[in-house]
Amino acid sequence: MRYLSLLLLSLFLVVLASANPVGAQPPQPKQPDLGPRLDTALAPLLDARLPLGAGEEAVAKALGVWAGPDRLRLIIEAPRPPRLPQGVRLEASIPGLYQVTLPLSALPALLAQADIRRIRAPYPHRPDVFSEGLGTAGLFPWHASGWTGSGVSIAIVDTGFANWDVLKTKGELPANATFIRNFRADGNFEATEHGSAVAELVHDTAPGATLHLLAFDTEVELANAVQYAISQGINIIVHSISWFNTGPGDGSGAIA
Repeated sequence: MRYLSLLLLSLFLVVLASANPVGAQPPQPKQPDLGPRLDTALAPLLDARLPLGAGEEAVAKALGVWAGPDRLRLIIEAPRPPRLPQGVRLEASIPGLYQVTLPLSALPALLAQADIRRIRAPYPHRPDVFSEGLGTAGLFPWHASGWTGSGVSIAIVDTGFANWDVLKTKGELPANATFIRNFRADGNFEATEHGSAVAELVHDTAPGATLHLLAFDTEVELANAVQYAISQGINIIVHSISWFNTGPGDGSGAIA
């Protein structure tokens, strides 16, 4: 009888140990599955706590979604305007695309809307590299003959125009024929010098033309800038930016 009792006690201890092994950690709550409509590139940020730490901030900036320590800038793809939960702000839109800033906590409420097809980071893009020597190569005979672009309006649609006002003062941009319009939701018209360099080239090429400097950052803001240029009857649009993975490459993509 004593042997049987010891055997039963041993079996009980084995079962107890297997059910709660030494050093086992309690199960951690899982990040809710937000489904395939959420851009997988955002995965490193889904477990982050607000405000974002230095590591998460670097990731957010690399993805182009940084909108401050407690907000992300994302693109919603939907056939009609989505309902915006508390904390979600609409910055810009074109049919089918809605640019918003939001806290991470607002994602589940947005994805609960069946009409929303996808929530993603803005498409990546990069300013092209130009040689300033190309601007005047072979153009002096044309200028001497009176072909200076007089009467032509040109829009430079770029990600920023740093020091544009200084360049205008120095005569690198036309003093009385340079107009600006900022489509960047973050307000940073002078985010980069690239647009200013492109504008200098255009002015060297067509010194008589009127220039419109239009700043953007995302594809939604780009579309708004282009529509503005068309609505103003601007003759030429210069867009020296390379875009990546925005479509199948047959001219039917979002940027085409």
